[in-house]
Amino acid sequence: MLLPHRPNGGLAGIAENGNRALRACRGKYVAFLDGDDMFLPGKVAKQVAWLEADQRRVLCGHDVEVFDSASGARLHLGSEMTPLRHGVGAASLVRDGVPFGTAAMMVRRDALPALLFESRLRIVLDWLLWIETLAAGGAWGYVDGVHARYRRHGGNITSLNPAMSAEDQFVTLALVESRFPELGRDVRVGRGRVLYGLGIGAAQRGDAATARRYWRAAMGQGWLVKSALRLAASYAGRLPARAG
Repeated sequence: MLLPHRPNGGLAGIAENGNRALRACRGKYVAFLDGDDMFLPGKVAKQVAWLEADQRRVLCGHDVEVFDSASGARLHLGSEMTPLRHGVGAASLVRDGVPFGTAAMMVRRDALPALLFESRLRIVLDWLLWIETLAAGGAWGYVDGVHARYRRHGGNITSLNPAMSAEDQFVTLALVESRFPELGRDVRVGRGRVLYGLGIGAAQRGDAATARRYWRAAMGQGWLVKSALRLAASYAGRLPARAG
């Protein structure tokens, strides 16, 4: 359910649209479907069965196929970029990011945070939502198989706004650090991971100087080994063609 306009005019925005939809939900579980996503048969039943098997489980994901909008061809699986994993609580999601795409997510509705989507975030809203959903220590994991597809095209919002995406990630980490001081060490590692990724992006654009600044900053946040290796490689004239 999307309500694109505020009552007094203007666009409602992603966070407000999402919160209106979530507040209208009445079921025990909530699944998330964005405009670029497609659910595949059997997804909902398998995730509900996984969650019902253990009341400690509050969040369930799965693998997602990323495909080209124009041709329909598979580009890659989500698990080929970020391996699927499981755990308890939010620490791993803060440090290492979320291993499931939004289309993969199903959560217990009563585990969602009271604030739902944070209005200060503009395009990367779901990372904080999942962290806050798991902050009380619930278990999370995944069902095997590919149960959704994500469409890639030139209009994907995160692709069009990489700077805004990065800013949202830093805001997310600052909010987590403020709301959950016990996750401070994990926030530091997560911040290093984001900085490292920004360095990779700069290097792919051929901007070695900016990439080095990001990698040095990442080292200062505890993201040491990969950043040091990238720095050394950059001074040897070897910049990455892709993330890794």
